[in-house]
Amino acid sequence: MLSFWMKEGDDWRLLSITNDPVNTKEAATMQLGEWAEAHMMPYQADPGATADPPVASKAELVDTGERFKDWRWTAAEVEKPFVQVAEFHYGSNSRLFFCDSETCSVSEGQLWTTMNTWTLRVWTLKDGKLSIGPGVDFQH
Repeated sequence: MLSFWMKEGDDWRLLSITNDPVNTKEAATMQLGEWAEAHMMPYQADPGATADPPVASKAELVDTGERFKDWRWTAAEVEKPFVQVAEFHYGSNSRLFFCDSETCSVSEGQLWTTMNTWTLRVWTLKDGKLSIGPGVDFQH
């Protein structure tokens, strides 16, 4: 089980929770720990300004000419390096993809076909700040 929380003032807000094996296997949690060390820990003592940071664009499904289409977005307009999380949520489950500054797509072939409504949101993490782009709902 893996959960993501954000502190807002004195309160904590649950962003996402997943037990998806893609996100809970050792390699994924190691990568997440490395990103937290590089992009969060250095900024914990001084949270800085609270202005709303830029967000990634709303994702769109793009035909690639291949078997599966790609979900693509434009990264937030922030100085590199930064990291992104593509959060695909359906029902009570989520599948998260951890992307670097250059990766702005996820193949729909990496999602389960559930014949239900999914929501995709892209998180941007830079200098200890988290922004979440607009969500898009789709059937898959």
